[in-house]
Amino acid sequence: MALWQWTAKVAGRTVTRRLSTAEAARYTEWIANDRQLHRTVAEMRALAEKAREIILAAEQASGSAP
Repeated sequence: MALWQWTAKVAGRTVTRRLSTAEAARYTEWIANDRQLHRTVAEMRALAEKAREIILAAEQASGSAP
């Protein structure tokens, strides 16, 4: 039987759990989902920043402001 372990910070404390192979497979999926979520949020923030720059430049060029 393979021994798996998961370690993370939870409420400022380090938590370690020993996992079965089945649990490790599920955690692997959850970790991948979390990483994808963080990538998506980072992309959204980058796009929002670009949109902000474009909107402010357009407003400045036209002399209008909200």
